[in-house]
Amino acid sequence: MAVDESFAPTDNAGEFEEHPMSTCPVKRVTAVEPHPLPEGSHLNVVRLDDAQLVSMKVNGQPRYKVGDLVVHIVPGSLLPVDLLKRLDAWNEAEGKGKLEGKALGNRIKASNFKTVRSEGMLLPVAEVPGEPLAEGDDAAPALGISFA
Repeated sequence: MAVDESFAPTDNAGEFEEHPMSTCPVKRVTAVEPHPLPEGSHLNVVRLDDAQLVSMKVNGQPRYKVGDLVVHIVPGSLLPVDLLKRLDAWNEAEGKGKLEGKALGNRIKASNFKTVRSEGMLLPVAEVPGEPLAEGDDAAPALGISFA
């Protein structure tokens, strides 16, 4: 499966885009591909049934594999401080997140990573606290994610 070219950069790539649903669903990874550009060799393109995301490799290996259960943290999600810290998306010196949202830096948005569109973030389902989650469950409440 090739990288979907319809996710190429656009003039409005930096604008806030809200996902049509206000949930962070648990989904299965359907494909993992290397980033198409040489300068993206530390990245993979991860596909879900209805989304494409970019993920960094860990020790040179893909973080996710086909069949893995993951939480799709969709664009428009507002992450709490504890989750930002767990995701290494917290700037301690500034006292705010490293994501979008000027005041708090805690909003997920769709972004382009070296020309490949990424629709949010992924989190392994095993990293969600509380009761085990199954495919189709909403992980937002367990993670403290809101959509205001």
